[in-house]
Amino acid sequence: LGHLAVTTSAASAMGEKTYPQAQANYEASEVGSVEKLFELLDMDSSGSISLEELRTGLESYNIFINQADLSNLYSLLDTDKSGSVSIQ
Repeated sequence: LGHLAVTTSAASAMGEKTYPQAQANYEASEVGSVEKLFELLDMDSSGSISLEELRTGLESYNIFINQADLSNLYSLLDTDKSGSVSIQ
């Protein structure tokens, strides 16, 4: 989200193994999938995802995380620290 490279940063910050070389080789279908997921999470069609939209979206996939972890995840995705996550 935020930027496609954020997924690697977020995974790394959460202690998951990442593969940076794969970062530059996104297939068109993968980029389309990220864009589709973004559209699903952007419930008000504002072009950005709020913290509450992220929470609601995760919960719709039965992913429940506590407020501190949600805030940390959102902070990682909000790369420009604007208070919202957009895709560019």
